[in-house]
Amino acid sequence: MLKMVTILLAEKSVRLYLRFFAIGVGISFATLILNSSFRFMGVDLSEFKSLFLSILPLFLKDYIQILIASGILFGAIGLLLSSAQLGNEKEVSTDSFFIGPLSEDGALSVQGFDSFVKKNIEVEKENSYRKVFWTFGVFVFLLWCHSVIFYPQLYGEFFFYRFSFLRFFLFFLTDWVSPWIPSAIALGILGACIVKHSVFLIFKRNWFGFIFFVLFCFLLFWFHSCGSLLGILSATIFYLSARVFESSPIFDLIRIVTLKNVSRNRIVLVLLFIICTSLICFAFSKSRFGVFTLAPSRSEKVPENIALSAEGVPNILILSADSLRYDKMGYAQGKEGLTPHIDLLAKDSVIFQDHHTTIPRTFPAWADLLTGQPSFIHGIQDMFPDIKDREGLNGNVSKTLPNILSQLGYKTHVVSSFAGDIFPRADWGFQSVNAPMFHAETLTAQRILETQIFLLPILTGSIPGAGEYFGAIRGFPSLGDDSKILPDLLAGLKKEEGPFFTVFFPP
Repeated sequence: MLKMVTILLAEKSVRLYLRFFAIGVGISFATLILNSSFRFMGVDLSEFKSLFLSILPLFLKDYIQILIASGILFGAIGLLLSSAQLGNEKEVSTDSFFIGPLSEDGALSVQGFDSFVKKNIEVEKENSYRKVFWTFGVFVFLLWCHSVIFYPQLYGEFFFYRFSFLRFFLFFLTDWVSPWIPSAIALGILGACIVKHSVFLIFKRNWFGFIFFVLFCFLLFWFHSCGSLLGILSATIFYLSARVFESSPIFDLIRIVTLKNVSRNRIVLVLLFIICTSLICFAFSKSRFGVFTLAPSRSEKVPENIALSAEGVPNILILSADSLRYDKMGYAQGKEGLTPHIDLLAKDSVIFQDHHTTIPRTFPAWADLLTGQPSFIHGIQDMFPDIKDREGLNGNVSKTLPNILSQLGYKTHVVSSFAGDIFPRADWGFQSVNAPMFHAETLTAQRILETQIFLLPILTGSIPGAGEYFGAIRGFPSLGDDSKILPDLLAGLKKEEGPFFTVFFPP
């Protein structure tokens, strides 16, 4: 077992990946310590510190996931960035060194020459590692700058509560730097590293190495688009295993032997490819079922009494916004350009000016809208109604519009961001509810993720095409990006055959 570990660690790529994995874990731990507080959604939770021990198991479970995720993602990025430097090292040739000191009789001092060569090799290796880590640091910093410019509200606590002296840097980025500039530089660095290593492998006619490297890059970006941490880990293991077995040692049943037959080496690589591909397919299938997902959505089925045809029956789509006052919109004030998209929609719409909510809070306001009744009739009078009040939404006195339309044959859905956490907490009559549910587990996961300022850029899309690594991110109150939930809306609309009643409630 010790010899097997020794062989694995002898491979430079394995050692390098472990270093970057450790760096990722260190970054996660450092940001947790330096960017944590007892404030959540603007509420000071310091008076509840005594309850911390009760949520400690949830905290440890969620943070260990995030800690591992940080190591996996930064480890894979480090492998790609280091390929241009450490992956292109040539074999050391004595011809490349200056033959220095001679002995008194004019003969070359072998001992002096060996020490001279060894010293130069160590210096060159140290410089290569230094370049790699500087490249990695610059890349991570540029991704962070892009994310700060694109989602400044996501880092509000970091700049205004934790390190307020840095807020001028925030103002500089958001006022003067376009988000595409740091993104283009970072992606340019990554692309240059990948291309440089690929060209080197082609030049050396290392076709097996080239194929495995290209496949590794493809799988990384594919699993990144799927948001599968398990897939990225599987692809990394596949690539590192190929590098280990490509060198020459393989594992025999009893002892470690050195491979002498090239064809046998290829057989081992093919078997390795089959095993790792199976593992990757398994990882992909698991990622589609919500591995590492922290905020599940809720789905309900309401009995349908009538099947309506799509012909002649209107579809109903409610587009809503949280905390948007009527008198602050352009068409209401007569100001062009203030809310251009809403104004354009208003020109082709019927505008209702006499719809008022009895209580200006999200839960009661939606209850007023969907029942057509005031709060003292349907029973919802605050943000946290009890079971009896929630049952009043579809009681003897009032019925919700989704419930009525479901019985008439409509497909009823709601898709919402964090503001729509009210929909999973009561029976509104929707057949499917796609909205975050804020219980202790979700809130704990979100609070931990918000501290990870260098991991968040990867999770929120600073590397293009990012999938949903953690379901809790779409429920971030500070994210404010409806593009995270828009695919859920469009997917639901495309697959409907009959008439639909859909509510879209973005941030």
